[in-house]
Amino acid sequence: MDSKVHLDLECNGVKASFDGNLDEVLESLIKFLTDVVPTFEAARKILYTADLTRLIDSVEGLIVITSDGEIILENVKTSVGEAICMGLTGAYIAKKIGKREKDSLSPIELGRIIGKATKTVRNELPNLINSGLVERVEKGKYRITAAGLRFTEREVAPSLRRS
Repeated sequence: MDSKVHLDLECNGVKASFDGNLDEVLESLIKFLTDVVPTFEAARKILYTADLTRLIDSVEGLIVITSDGEIILENVKTSVGEAICMGLTGAYIAKKIGKREKDSLSPIELGRIIGKATKTVRNELPNLINSGLVERVEKGKYRITAAGLRFTEREVAPSLRRS
Protein backbone atom coordinates (compact mmCIF):
# COMPACT_ATOMS: atom_id res chain seq x y z
CA MET A 1 0.00 0.00 0.00
CA ASP A 2 1.52 3.31 -1.16
CA SER A 3 0.68 6.19 1.13
CA LYS A 4 0.34 9.65 -0.34
CA VAL A 5 2.69 12.39 0.79
CA HIS A 6 2.20 16.14 0.50
CA LEU A 7 5.16 18.48 1.04
CA ASP A 8 5.10 22.29 1.10
CA LEU A 9 8.52 23.91 0.95
CA GLU A 10 9.71 27.47 1.13
CA CYS A 11 13.37 28.23 0.58
CA ASN A 12 14.61 31.84 0.43
CA GLY A 13 11.18 33.05 -0.65
CA VAL A 14 10.71 30.39 -3.37
CA LYS A 15 7.72 28.13 -2.68
CA ALA A 16 7.01 24.64 -3.99
CA SER A 17 4.49 21.89 -3.30
CA PHE A 18 4.99 18.21 -4.00
CA ASP A 19 2.36 15.44 -4.00
CA GLY A 20 2.69 11.73 -4.63
CA ASN A 21 4.09 8.64 -3.02
CA LEU A 22 7.21 8.95 -0.89
CA ASP A 23 9.62 8.11 -3.73
CA GLU A 24 8.01 10.62 -6.13
CA VAL A 25 8.05 13.41 -3.55
CA LEU A 26 11.65 12.70 -2.59
CA GLU A 27 12.72 12.70 -6.25
CA SER A 28 10.87 15.99 -6.87
CA LEU A 29 12.39 17.54 -3.76
CA ILE A 30 15.93 16.62 -4.80
CA LYS A 31 15.35 17.98 -8.32
CA PHE A 32 13.93 21.21 -6.88
CA LEU A 33 16.87 21.71 -4.55
CA THR A 34 19.49 21.02 -7.23
CA ASP A 35 17.75 23.22 -9.83
CA VAL A 36 16.36 26.14 -7.87
CA VAL A 37 18.71 26.76 -4.96
CA PRO A 38 21.93 27.23 -7.00
CA THR A 39 20.05 29.49 -9.42
CA PHE A 40 18.70 31.53 -6.52
CA GLU A 41 22.16 31.78 -4.93
CA ALA A 42 23.61 32.97 -8.25
CA ALA A 43 20.81 35.52 -8.70
CA ARG A 44 21.39 36.92 -5.20
CA LYS A 45 24.84 38.04 -6.36
CA ILE A 46 23.31 40.52 -8.81
CA LEU A 47 20.08 41.48 -7.01
CA TYR A 48 19.97 44.71 -5.03
CA THR A 49 17.62 44.90 -2.10
CA ALA A 50 17.97 47.81 0.25
CA ASP A 51 19.43 46.64 3.54
CA LEU A 52 18.02 49.14 6.03
CA THR A 53 20.93 48.87 8.46
CA ARG A 54 23.53 49.33 5.72
CA LEU A 55 21.52 52.22 4.24
CA ILE A 56 21.29 53.96 7.63
CA ASP A 57 25.03 53.46 8.18
CA SER A 58 25.78 55.01 4.78
CA VAL A 59 23.81 58.21 5.51
CA GLU A 60 24.66 58.52 9.21
CA GLY A 61 25.73 62.08 9.94
CA LEU A 62 24.23 63.29 6.65
CA ILE A 63 20.53 62.74 7.38
CA VAL A 64 18.79 63.28 10.71
CA ILE A 65 15.24 62.10 11.38
CA THR A 66 13.55 63.80 14.31
CA SER A 67 11.23 62.05 16.75
CA ASP A 68 8.22 63.45 14.86
CA GLY A 69 9.49 62.25 11.46
CA GLU A 70 10.97 65.46 10.11
CA ILE A 71 13.95 64.98 7.81
CA ILE A 72 17.00 67.20 8.14
CA LEU A 73 20.03 67.16 5.85
CA GLU A 74 23.20 67.95 7.77
CA ASN A 75 25.52 70.31 5.85
CA VAL A 76 24.84 68.54 2.57
CA LYS A 77 26.40 70.57 -0.22
CA THR A 78 25.63 68.77 -3.46
CA SER A 79 23.56 69.04 -6.62
CA VAL A 80 19.81 69.52 -6.39
CA GLY A 81 19.20 66.03 -7.79
CA GLU A 82 21.47 64.36 -5.26
CA ALA A 83 19.96 66.41 -2.43
CA ILE A 84 16.47 65.31 -3.51
CA CYS A 85 17.65 61.69 -3.45
CA MET A 86 19.02 62.25 0.07
CA GLY A 87 15.72 63.78 1.22
CA LEU A 88 13.66 60.95 -0.26
CA THR A 89 16.04 58.40 1.25
CA GLY A 90 15.37 60.06 4.59
CA ALA A 91 11.62 59.66 4.01
CA TYR A 92 12.13 55.99 3.09
CA ILE A 93 14.11 55.34 6.28
CA ALA A 94 11.65 57.32 8.42
CA LYS A 95 8.76 55.19 7.15
CA LYS A 96 10.69 51.95 7.69
CA ILE A 97 11.47 52.87 11.31
CA GLY A 98 7.90 54.00 11.99
CA LYS A 99 8.46 57.77 12.15
CA ARG A 100 6.38 58.60 9.05
CA GLU A 101 3.24 57.08 7.57
CA LYS A 102 4.43 57.46 3.98
CA ASP A 103 7.78 57.35 2.23
CA SER A 104 6.75 59.98 -0.32
CA LEU A 105 7.26 63.74 -0.23
CA SER A 106 5.85 66.70 -2.12
CA PRO A 107 8.06 69.22 -3.96
CA ILE A 108 7.23 71.75 -1.23
CA GLU A 109 8.46 69.37 1.49
CA LEU A 110 11.55 68.50 -0.55
CA GLY A 111 12.32 72.19 -1.09
CA ARG A 112 12.16 72.80 2.64
CA ILE A 113 14.39 69.78 3.39
CA ILE A 114 17.08 70.62 0.83
CA GLY A 115 16.88 74.39 1.21
CA LYS A 116 15.87 75.13 -2.39
CA ALA A 117 12.87 76.78 -4.03
CA THR A 118 9.91 74.55 -4.84
CA LYS A 119 10.27 75.53 -8.52
CA THR A 120 13.88 74.28 -8.52
CA VAL A 121 12.74 70.95 -7.08
CA ARG A 122 9.89 70.68 -9.62
CA ASN A 123 12.34 71.32 -12.46
CA GLU A 124 14.72 68.56 -11.28
CA LEU A 125 12.15 65.83 -10.55
CA PRO A 126 11.55 64.91 -14.25
CA ASN A 127 15.30 64.27 -14.68
CA LEU A 128 15.34 61.99 -11.64
CA ILE A 129 12.23 60.16 -12.86
CA ASN A 130 13.76 59.67 -16.32
CA SER A 131 16.92 58.33 -14.67
CA GLY A 132 14.83 55.82 -12.70
CA LEU A 133 15.95 57.20 -9.33
CA VAL A 134 12.58 58.65 -8.29
CA GLU A 135 8.97 57.77 -9.08
CA ARG A 136 5.74 59.70 -8.87
CA VAL A 137 3.36 57.79 -6.63
CA GLU A 138 0.37 60.11 -6.73
CA LYS A 139 -0.35 63.64 -7.81
CA GLY A 140 2.26 65.84 -6.21
CA LYS A 141 4.05 63.05 -4.28
CA TYR A 142 7.35 61.39 -5.10
CA ARG A 143 9.42 58.59 -3.59
CA ILE A 144 12.83 57.09 -4.13
CA THR A 145 13.13 53.87 -6.14
CA ALA A 146 15.38 50.91 -5.35
CA ALA A 147 17.80 52.28 -7.96
CA GLY A 148 17.67 55.65 -6.19
CA LEU A 149 18.42 54.04 -2.84
CA ARG A 150 21.38 52.21 -4.36
CA PHE A 151 22.63 55.43 -5.98
CA THR A 152 22.32 57.33 -2.70
CA GLU A 153 23.97 54.58 -0.65
CA ARG A 154 26.84 53.80 -3.01
CA GLU A 155 27.54 57.11 -4.75
CA VAL A 156 25.97 60.17 -3.14
CA ALA A 157 26.69 59.46 0.54
CA PRO A 158 30.33 58.37 -0.04
CA SER A 159 31.03 61.44 -2.21
CA LEU A 160 29.58 63.73 0.47
CA ARG A 161 31.81 62.13 3.08
CA ARG A 162 34.88 62.78 0.91
CA SER A 163 34.09 66.46 0.41
